[in-house]
Amino acid sequence: LQQCSKFIIGVYIQLMQGDTPQTLTLNFLTLDPYTELKRIKLENCMDPKALRQLLEYRIQYLVQIAFESLQENLSSSQNQFEAWNKTVPQDMKPLALAYGDMYIGTEFLKIIKVCSDKNLKGILKKLYDLWAINVILKDLGTFVIAGFITGEFVKVYKEKMAELCSQLKDEVVSLIDAIAPPDNIIGSPFAASDGDMYNKFLVSVWNSPRCFGRPEWWRELKEV
Repeated sequence: LQQCSKFIIGVYIQLMQGDTPQTLTLNFLTLDPYTELKRIKLENCMDPKALRQLLEYRIQYLVQIAFESLQENLSSSQNQFEAWNKTVPQDMKPLALAYGDMYIGTEFLKIIKVCSDKNLKGILKKLYDLWAINVILKDLGTFVIAGFITGEFVKVYKEKMAELCSQLKDEVVSLIDAIAPPDNIIGSPFAASDGDMYNKFLVSVWNSPRCFGRPEWWRELKEV
């Protein structure tokens, strides 16, 4: 996360110095204040382009906040290392995570664009919309504080999320099978790849620490 945030701050500094960074993933980044970014209209808020813009706008906002915070810490700290460490938890970490979300979304849209199967393309589009809405709602505070969305957007997104979940429920098994995660990654005895969920569940219980022994607080129950 630190390396990622350093990379983004480095690109932002290049822009401030008048250079043109050769970075495709951050080609949207500008020195324009985030308050002057073109706002997404409510009627277009579910458009894939609008969802992508919101993820890019978040980086535009967070990089400016992080840079300002770093400058403040540099002026009050004894050295650059201390100033950076003060900035990481509250400002640099969210910036790096936002970049990860934006990159995933960009690659997701590329896959949808080149998909030749019409039915699969529709499913992937719904999956992208659901993923993007979830990202926005999980970091709702940032989007609202920055002024990128309002309460009306939140209502639309929550309703759309419920609708998408209903539409995708019949495709869930196929989607998971396509990814084919191993049982230990899913981490649920009820989702065993061989379908033997009952025995898998018993094994998971029997393998739990002190499954057949007394709990540490058994004497307290005895006294009661």
